[in-house]
Amino acid sequence: MQRVESGDRDQAGTAVFRLLLLVQVAAAGFFGLAPLLVPDLFASWFGYSGDDQLVYRLAGASSTGYAVAAVWALATRANWGELRIPVVATLTFNLAAVVAALLSIATGERGILPWFILVAAGAFSLVSAWWVLRNEGPPAPARHVIDGSFRIVLGLATLSAAAF
Repeated sequence: MQRVESGDRDQAGTAVFRLLLLVQVAAAGFFGLAPLLVPDLFASWFGYSGDDQLVYRLAGASSTGYAVAAVWALATRANWGELRIPVVATLTFNLAAVVAALLSIATGERGILPWFILVAAGAFSLVSAWWVLRNEGPPAPARHVIDGSFRIVLGLATLSAAAF
């Protein structure tokens, strides 16, 4: 794994990285906001009943978070040290989406959505993995340590997210 710990090169500042953040904004924005705000319409677009709106809204909320993170990265011109963890989170989320799409397809899902998610999440997984392995940029900035009570909140949020 190549690692550049100096400020000489920062992969997060490249035009390709920024363009891919825009693609993430578009994809995560659509697959986040549509099921979050109009779950019935989203379900009908992909041939689903829309009966379980909570699941659509939860999936939409989780996807919207990745769009918000990409908008933040673009707006603040964040460097690689600040984006390393969000990119690993993007990789993890998309690998889970690949597994979920494969399971849906394996159990006989006939709609186009699992196939689309398989392709899109697979592409995002590969791109995210490439950036993580490339790892060119400054180290993460020194920040205050997260206190114990906030760690508990993060742990509970992670457990509840894992259920969905």
